[in-house]
Amino acid sequence: YVMELRTFFLMTWIVSVKSGQRLAGFQFRTENPIGKKQCLVLCYQHTDCLSVNFSKNRLLCELNDQTETNDTQVTDDLEDFIYIPRDSISQVR
Repeated sequence: YVMELRTFFLMTWIVSVKSGQRLAGFQFRTENPIGKKQCLVLCYQHTDCLSVNFSKNRLLCELNDQTETNDTQVTDDLEDFIYIPRDSISQVR
């Protein structure tokens, strides 16, 4: 049962993550070097954090005070960023 629950949360998280995309212009904190898991925990600990941009190659974590909306869109990024909304982060804790 626990394995099924973990698989469900992981699948939900994967659907929400946007590889090769980044929410630009809304960063309020940047950490480097930091791993993806630590980046997600850092966002979850800050109530102002609504989403994360994470670069695997540079181990760069950007905490955003906005999330993707109709007016605010993530953009394609030439680097290796992934965009992760906060509601996905709370599901994988």
